[in-house]
Amino acid sequence: MIRPLSLYATPRTAPQRRGGFMLLLATLVLTALTAACTDPQPPSVTTTNNGDLDAGNNGTPDADNNGNVEDTGNNGIPDIPVLDDAANNGFEPACSLEDSIAPNQLASEAFDAGTDYLAAQLYVCPDTSDWFRFDATAGQTILVYAEFNASFGDLDMYLYAEDSRVRDSAIAMSATADQSEFIPFEVPTTGTYFVEVASFEGSQNEYAMLIKVACSSDADCPTGRSCSLRGGYCNGAVDVTCGIDEGYEPNETTAQASPLTLGQSPVELSDLKLCPADEDYYRVTVPAQSGLEITLTHPGDNDVDVLLFGATGGFYGQGTPTATGELLPARFLPAGDYLILVDQVDAPAATRTSYSLSVALTTGTCTNDVECAGVPAREFCNTTSGACEGITADGTQPLGGSCDDDGDCTANAAGCYEGSVGAGDNVCTILCDDDQGCAALGASFYCIFPETLRGQGLCVDACSSDVECSDTFFCDVDSGRCESRRCVTDVDCRRAEEACVYADGGFGLTGYCLNYEASQDQTCGVGAAPDAGANGSSSRAGVLALTDGAGIFEGLSICDADEDWYAVDVPEAASNLSADVDFSGNGDLDVYILGADGEFYGFGTSGDANPEQALATYLTAGRYYIRVTQFPAETGDRTTEYTLTVNITAADCRTTMGACDDTSPLRIQCSEEAGACTPFDGMGAVDLGGSCDSDDDCVEGADFCFTFLGGGTANICTIFCTSAADCADIPNTECVQVSRRTAICIDPPN
Repeated sequence: MIRPLSLYATPRTAPQRRGGFMLLLATLVLTALTAACTDPQPPSVTTTNNGDLDAGNNGTPDADNNGNVEDTGNNGIPDIPVLDDAANNGFEPACSLEDSIAPNQLASEAFDAGTDYLAAQLYVCPDTSDWFRFDATAGQTILVYAEFNASFGDLDMYLYAEDSRVRDSAIAMSATADQSEFIPFEVPTTGTYFVEVASFEGSQNEYAMLIKVACSSDADCPTGRSCSLRGGYCNGAVDVTCGIDEGYEPNETTAQASPLTLGQSPVELSDLKLCPADEDYYRVTVPAQSGLEITLTHPGDNDVDVLLFGATGGFYGQGTPTATGELLPARFLPAGDYLILVDQVDAPAATRTSYSLSVALTTGTCTNDVECAGVPAREFCNTTSGACEGITADGTQPLGGSCDDDGDCTANAAGCYEGSVGAGDNVCTILCDDDQGCAALGASFYCIFPETLRGQGLCVDACSSDVECSDTFFCDVDSGRCESRRCVTDVDCRRAEEACVYADGGFGLTGYCLNYEASQDQTCGVGAAPDAGANGSSSRAGVLALTDGAGIFEGLSICDADEDWYAVDVPEAASNLSADVDFSGNGDLDVYILGADGEFYGFGTSGDANPEQALATYLTAGRYYIRVTQFPAETGDRTTEYTLTVNITAADCRTTMGACDDTSPLRIQCSEEAGACTPFDGMGAVDLGGSCDSDDDCVEGADFCFTFLGGGTANICTIFCTSAADCADIPNTECVQVSRRTAICIDPPN
């Protein structure tokens, strides 16, 4: 699978688990050093179980980026863990952050992981590798998966046979810029195999590792293990003593699924029991030209999910949250047997719970591919049967042909590109550097550059409508090319009906040009002026009339499917702009201050503050925007009333030493003419240790511009480190721990 750039936080063709397999690293500095509490991001990393190499489609292990940082009492900065040489038989670690299974930096030292392996808190030191070994049987498919936060260092993964453990002889590899690396391996010969998790260009990082046998039913698993359909892999047997439902047990595995007979009326099950260790499976038969509607009801005291699978394999859908549980509509199903899984997420606070289940047959047939858009793994319409189906071409689809899996394409293809929801942009393709590199596919193909491919392009066909482009692109019908939807304000959007919408709900820091009416709910979140109409984007912003630089606006309203924009004009340079949002009820509102250029100048995004406050400091004169959003509710669509208080006050950077050190976005230059803070333009020439306010100021040898502390701490071009020696050539810096396993060269905070 060639990985697409996706607008969505989670894939639409994968069962999602909202807990468990952890995304390991905390937010780099904002969490560890400033203790800022922001709304948590939803999990977004999954892997695959269908044989393609897509880290975001048809997948399984889920991330839990909880931002936890262990504090050992050093002003919020944890100690760097150091291995005790005496306790490791004299082993000298490759770096001070080495993990507990070392030494395993050589193939001869490979850790014997086996094929029922799941571990976290592993670490790859700079310019080293971690090695693992496992025994596998011919005919098995082994899933090898590593997960990490790529912003702290990229890792790659290689798979070897026992008799050939050098890179040029690797059986398979996964080397992407994503947050994970994944290799699904069909075992050709019974024997021992080796996995290398390697540092990419000197990087280092913490990671989690999974090595499991893939499965679609218990029959695929070694003796004593059962198939977790949600994971698509075999787990060791567990003796379940809770969640026992009289009349339906045992039903913890696919082989034990309780049969349900469907008819004209829904099957209703009530007072069922569940616990974190329990999974409940049910088997149903669906006739031709039919589908299912599955309703899960539970008290809401725990996270309970409902999922649908084919009895012989394949993922067919997962329920979406409702006010009382989850709803799973599975339309246009092929006739056959299916398995319904009810599963409770094994979170730290999880307790035993109960649920009810309703399963009803629906009727209907598809007539075209568009009607199958968003149907998990089945986005092509079989107009003969009326069912949405996937493609099973088994390596016969030529370059330029339709696909939904790498295995569909011929050997000369780089893979199957799945841009987004719908089959319109799915194509067997090759990589390219320019349009000429696509000549083999035909005159209409050209080269595009998705951000996830590290600047590498891939070939796609000319478009005639948006359904033929990825969801972060639109079709420019005049040129026949897919163009990016990314935007800063509405001015960037070419179509009259579109607006620059920060479409990722309460997390919105990235805008996309989308149909305004479709992306903004016009029936909720409507309050008093200036919130009395459609004010969900920059060009529709309600203009705030201030008196002597101040204004209080009451009776405003917002809901989860709405966002509110307001415009305020700062008449003079050397000014501060504050926006306070005071709200009622149990909602969670956030507030952002943006410039006309789309830069974020201030924000209030805590999880518990009321009022929520944003402050933009030392501004130049001009128009600014205040954006108010509501962090999405776990169930239902909350409507929250709020009051917005805005103040403009004088603030001259020339009167305060270091005033510009704490601005957002960081603008370290104080204008002697205006008294406002302005950006520094280092033009990529600032050496390590030199002042900067953005990454592009720094020379190529720098990892980034350190801008997190602000205040009196120097903002410098710097690098990651593992010891004091790494910082020796950067003046006035030490190797300072900023998260549990990450350190950088900075001037230590007081």
